Amino acid sequence: MGLPSMKTEGWRHNRFSKYSKIASTLSVTSNQSLIRLQWQGEWIDQKEENDYFTWSKVSSDDLSRLQCSPASRVVLREINSILHQEAWHLKIKKSLPKGAAIKLDYSSQYNQAGTLKLFVDVDEGVVAKLVEGNTQEEPSGGKAFGLSVEKNIKLAKKSHLGFYTNLNLTKSAIVFTHFADVHTHAKLDFISLNKAMEPNSFFRSEYKIRLKEEQARVHFSLGAIADQSDLQLAHVLHIDHEAPRTFSDQKIRAIVGSGARYYFNGRVHIHEGASQSEANQLNKNLLLDGISEVDTLPELIIDHDDVSCSHGASVSELDTEHLHYLMSRGIDKKTAHNLLVSGFISGIFAEDKIASELYAQAWQQD
Repeated sequence: MGLPSMKTEGWRHNRFSKYSKIASTLSVTSNQSLIRLQWQGEWIDQKEENDYFTWSKVSSDDLSRLQCSPASRVVLREINSILHQEAWHLKIKKSLPKGAAIKLDYSSQYNQAGTLKLFVDVDEGVVAKLVEGNTQEEPSGGKAFGLSVEKNIKLAKKSHLGFYTNLNLTKSAIVFTHFADVHTHAKLDFISLNKAMEPNSFFRSEYKIRLKEEQARVHFSLGAIADQSDLQLAHVLHIDHEAPRTFSDQKIRAIVGSGARYYFNGRVHIHEGASQSEANQLNKNLLLDGISEVDTLPELIIDHDDVSCSHGASVSELDTEHLHYLMSRGIDKKTAHNLLVSGFISGIFAEDKIASELYAQAWQQD
């Protein structure tokens, strides 16, 4: 028997100056998994074990309450008691071909709400890519999709995981919380693009990363396109350098228009004893009009002297001189505008083939 429908309305992040309301009927489809995996062109929504990975569902009897942040709990407190809950475990083995990609899909083809835990364990020496997104098949009667995802990632030494996220938000409420432990000579890359397809969407992505051993590295290339009304997008990054000679790099860019709101908080903590560590952070935002809002808060907490750290943030408008230059070369105003806006974010994805392809696909969608 399906669980009852209910309405959520009137939730916000406390740093936004105005409420952003989402009033969508969220019902639970208990016979459909919230996530599925694709390997070699085949979708898998049940247990799978092979030479390269193990994909298995964790029993609901063993699930504890999702450890969301206080802000995330506020977002979902009205529906948390009836959410469909699932937990999956992905173990990537040494024998996986170097650089192979595994795809994950968050099902949104039916009206539903759910909470999901995803555990990812990467064996020593593995080089792999995880590409995640959500389906865009529109069911009859419209779509309302509420999902809270907690990801727990563990990288063994000398492993390298590229985590790609490409989500199109359609009347959705999505909260991602990432926890990751990175060990010696391991590297974790987060490459993410989130584009709002319709008004009345909410997306919040939190990252809590611990660089636990020497030569642990994390890199972020995060992009957001928030150009719809009554829309909120947020990126919250907390990185702890707990060991010497660790490295973090953050490149975050957002395009904000049509009355949307974007929030960024990036906090880097260099712990005592983390000598010769390096942390770089840069957040750039492009405002397309005077009614949209950007709230950016970069933070550095440095408890050791022998380190190298930088951070910066900017909020700017479209450069009219660049626009006029393109128009003087025979390009019409709309095309020139789109080229400049598209180019604002594309630079952070240019060096990665998968990221460039995902960005091109997202930008071409209406």
